[in-house]
Order: sequence, then C-alpha cells, then structure tokens
Amino acid sequence: MNAADLQTFCSEADDIRWFLCKPWSAGDYTYASNGHIIIRVARLPDVAEQPKAPDAAKMFAKIAPASNWMPVPPATRPAPVMCPECDGDGIIEGEGPDDDSEDCEWCNHTGEVTPRIGVQVDDVYFDQTYLSMLQGWEISPDGQNAAWIRRGDVVGLLMPRTRP
Repeated sequence: MNAADLQTFCSEADDIRWFLCKPWSAGDYTYASNGHIIIRVARLPDVAEQPKAPDAAKMFAKIAPASNWMPVPPATRPAPVMCPECDGDGIIEGEGPDDDSEDCEWCNHTGEVTPRIGVQVDDVYFDQTYLSMLQGWEISPDGQNAAWIRRGDVVGLLMPRTRP
C-alpha cells in the first residue's frame, strides 16, 4: 500500500481535524485515519511525520489482540439523502428580519448527507460506509472496543457504533 492508497482512509480536506487529512509517519509505521478507521503499514519513506497527529502506536497498543477473524460482510456506500438540517437547500435560513442565513455545515453546503446505517458483525454494529471501504478485508469484532481489521500485511482498527 502506498501513500495514495492510504489517502482513501484519511479525513476530507475540509475536516476540522486537518492533521488527519493525509497520511503521516511515526516510528516504524505510516498511518492514515478519518477518526473512525485507522490503518497502519510499514513506514513509507515519502510520508512525513505530523506532530499534531494522534499517538497511533498508543491506540494500537491499548486494543487486545484479535482472536476471531472473519470476512468483512458485503457492504456498499449508502446513497446520499436530503440533509435534514437544511431540507436539501444547503443553506440554513435565518429567523430575523436581517438576512442572517448561513451555509449548512451538516451537509457541507451540498444539501445531501450520507446516512449512517449500522451493520451487525458478530454481536457489534459498524457503520455501513466504513465497511464498504473494507471490502476484501477481515475483521475481528470485540464488543464495543475498536475491532482489528487486516488485509495482507496491512492492519488497522475500526470503531464500532453505539447503536444500529
């Protein structure tokens, strides 16, 4: 996996967590994360360190070793739906006599959001969007702890959902 492949697992460019918008290196590894998934590969020489990035090694060390691997279930990215905050306009209308309307931050001014759908894997729920990114991978759910994920020599963690 190279830096371009890892970019798939990073946050969007407009994310407030700007330090997650591209892969970073630390120690012997290079990481990528969007805050829900974190991926770890052997250090890539063309990926710089990012001092503001989370301590990924510490995150991985906190999670018990995987015990029960299974294939990630089939999942596709859900189709966008109309944003419930702006009713699909991309703008939140002001309530006063002045035009104090503002761009809708829930949908990034597009009028659409990706629905959050829980998919049960073993006895845990994961977001369908993130499972769709992990097709062909294996997962080892562990209750409400982050689940180990792997594909070849690439490993990572996926956060579960608290409800379906």
